[in-house]
Amino acid sequence: MKASKFNVLIEKDDGSILFYNSMWGTTAIMDKKNYNIYKSIINTGYKEDEVAHELQTLTVQLKKGGFIVEDSIDELKYLKQRYEDRILNISMLRLYIVPTSACNFACKYCYYEGCEGSGSNKMSEEVQDSLLEFVRKRIGNKRILNIVWTGGEPTLALDVIMRLSKGLMKITQELGITYISSIFTNGYLLDRDMVEKLRECGICIAQVVVDGPRQVHNNRRPLLNGDGTFDVIMKNLKDISDKIEIALRINLDSTNANSNSIISLMDSLKQCNLPPTTIIELAHVMPFTSHCFEFVTRYGLGSKELGVRLAELYPLVYESGFKPKIDIFPEINVSLCTTNSCFGISEEGDLYRCFLLIGDKSECVGSILKDEGAPEKNEKHRIWNTWSPFSHEECHDCNILPICMGGGCPLYDIAKNEYLQKNIRCIPLRFYINEAIELGCRILQKQRRDKNAI
Repeated sequence: MKASKFNVLIEKDDGSILFYNSMWGTTAIMDKKNYNIYKSIINTGYKEDEVAHELQTLTVQLKKGGFIVEDSIDELKYLKQRYEDRILNISMLRLYIVPTSACNFACKYCYYEGCEGSGSNKMSEEVQDSLLEFVRKRIGNKRILNIVWTGGEPTLALDVIMRLSKGLMKITQELGITYISSIFTNGYLLDRDMVEKLRECGICIAQVVVDGPRQVHNNRRPLLNGDGTFDVIMKNLKDISDKIEIALRINLDSTNANSNSIISLMDSLKQCNLPPTTIIELAHVMPFTSHCFEFVTRYGLGSKELGVRLAELYPLVYESGFKPKIDIFPEINVSLCTTNSCFGISEEGDLYRCFLLIGDKSECVGSILKDEGAPEKNEKHRIWNTWSPFSHEECHDCNILPICMGGGCPLYDIAKNEYLQKNIRCIPLRFYINEAIELGCRILQKQRRDKNAI
């Protein structure tokens, strides 16, 4: 027997050891006596049938949790096989649809070069009809159609969303497959009337970005005319908290990744009647395009810097009564954008492999308007399909490889962005993994207590 290469061990103040295995998302607490037995098992190379009878139970439990494995097991090879199996068995087609590239905000770090006011650059009915035909051709034997409305600011094109949603839901009903829809929005137009219409479109989740308390948010995410947006968003959140599931994203850099900003924002959010299941993600501001490069190189945080700050900030989110977005208990991480099951579609009908690249014509891999623009014939499309999370040998010995998978985002490699390669090669989680595991365990324990109390 040997220790799993994907174990993370954390010594607690009371001398016990918290075990975590990133391959299986399992955790265990061991006192010093059992920890010494564990070390004896892996150091002597015992086989299960050779372990003394009184140690059998512990050995079985350690194997069940993936904390020890047979000497003959090549865990990296097994991880690759699990990854390939997931790629081959993806049952979902996900589309990031931009109904308009217009936006009513002037965010200082916006990556999207196509946002030019709230004009008439909406998706035409011709493009909409071509999109519906694209879905019919692409859905194949998939069991789920997952639509994400993004922009620009998608709520500026509600008419497009409503017309397309009607057609998309009709397709899924005819085929007997599941329809899931969500929207990325700045939240400014997300009042009760808007939410009622979005619900009619099958949209069940709205991700809203709020970057800090009033002064911080208004400085970073004003309207086009410079007016603040914080108060309107807070009012909307309070008014719609019982109408639609809300997920919140806070984009962080060196100017707002601090405890004062987060605590103040949490105090405001607690007045919005949001349920404790509301997920809050503390996210990177990154230079995916030249449009935001100057801002990020001046104010951005590298993964290590952000990780150190998240170790302090995520507990503040949890202690405020919300659910931090900490991904330490997932299945093997698979980026759908490296498969034929995920595309971004611009308002012009152009196809992209990553929604963050929508609008950058140099990254277009085809068009839904013409068969000759099929993505399979495009070289950039093939680059995405052949990307592997195992291409970097230095990742092979990382104990959180199963939840990072080569940096978490293929764009870091494919974009050949020097800043990303130097500063954000690893995910921030690597640099606060111990704190994340402990917080994740606290969240799980609370969920179990709440469930038992029902």
